[in-house]
This record gives sequence, structure tokens and C-alpha cells, in this order.
Amino acid sequence: MYYHFSTKEKLLRAAAGRLAGARARDRAKAFRSRGLSALDEHWRFIEEGVASRSEQAWHDVVVLSRNDRAVAVEIEKVREPEWRALVQRLPELFLELGSVPPAPVEEVAVAILAFADGVALGLAAGTPREALRSAYDAFWLALIAAGQSAARR
Repeated sequence: MYYHFSTKEKLLRAAAGRLAGARARDRAKAFRSRGLSALDEHWRFIEEGVASRSEQAWHDVVVLSRNDRAVAVEIEKVREPEWRALVQRLPELFLELGSVPPAPVEEVAVAILAFADGVALGLAAGTPREALRSAYDAFWLALIAAGQSAARR
């Protein structure tokens, strides 16, 4: 380990970057699907992340980043492209779902990423899957309905 990473901090930064990168790629891949399939794929990636324990590792790294600015920067390097990809995809996705984004897409993307993180934490903590899937579906239905209302104005 010390041959490749001379300090524990460098090892942590490298792990954070790899973990964040894999997570961002999986989630971005999910949203490449069309319409409701994109939402189901996104859910599947969340569940797989929890099952593989990578979501728990991600949240542990996020907590550690509060005290290590270098780890926080590493996370942001990867989280920014994930957010940007979602910002680009959202207008088309909402059209596929018969709606429009209910707020600026940048804000909607932040809400989606934060909600997905919360769902993953809930699954990891043992909240029943059915309850969280219902909340996930309700979240998306609320976004879609709010976009339909906004489109009528």
C-alpha cells in the first residue's frame, strides 16, 4: 500500500475518487434509458450500490470529507460531471415523461441527487425497501405533476 500511496490521506483520496467515479458513472448510465425505464434503472443502481455496500462506503467518505478538504475536492471533481450530465438529460427525460422540469434544471438535478442519496442511506439503514420505493416513486410523480402544472401556465 505504501508503495503506491505514501500516506493514509493519499490512499483515502484515491479511494474517494474511484468510489465517486464508479457511482457517478452508474447513475449517469441509468438516466440514458428512456422515460420510466430511466427511473427504474436509477432505482436498480441505488439498490445494487446498497447491496454491494459501495453506498455505505460512499457516505462514509462523504462524512470523512468534512474534515479533509482534499477528499472533499476529490468528491466534487466527480460529483460535478454527474450533476452536469443530469442537468443535460433532464429536459428530454421530462418530455419523455409528458412533463417539463418544474424548476430550473440545475435545481431539480440537485434535488434528485440529494433525494437519491437519502434513499440509499435509508436502504442501507434497513428501512423497508417497499416504503423507500414508494417514496422514490412519489418523489418522481410530484416532480412530473409539478412540471405539468408549470407547463399549463
